[in-house]
Amino acid sequence: MSLDVIEKYHIRFDETRIHNDNTFSYLAGYFAKRVKGVGIAIYCVTYRDGSITYTEMDMEKFKDRWTVFAKRVAFMEQHNLKYFTYDSFFITCLLELKKKKDKTRYHEALNIFEQNGVPISLIKSFVRQRRKMDFTYKVKHFLYQLLKW
Repeated sequence: MSLDVIEKYHIRFDETRIHNDNTFSYLAGYFAKRVKGVGIAIYCVTYRDGSITYTEMDMEKFKDRWTVFAKRVAFMEQHNLKYFTYDSFFITCLLELKKKKDKTRYHEALNIFEQNGVPISLIKSFVRQRRKMDFTYKVKHFLYQLLKW
């Protein structure tokens, strides 16, 4: 990735407390002319007590997380990129909120998507796709277990 590309497309890390590298990653991958894999670790995660990663998900972190997710979905949609199959983490998080019956945060997440230009109907279609995938997996697993028996 060249500095020219970073400057030309104003690729930056988000100024958020969590997921600050997310936007940089997908923009760099999208605008790079060439991408080359290397056989060494170039990313290191450091775990420590009190780390922002391991503290409670307060409302500020919650809004940061969902804003980053929403911006990514909006970008992918604007550029007609097929991403749901490979990027369903945010749907998993959304379903967890719904399952926990955390209506306040669930609706806040949906509002954040809407504020970032992502229609709620699109998010609901992703949820339906995810549920179909989950159901299909369960059926295949059941049939596999039955055949094994």
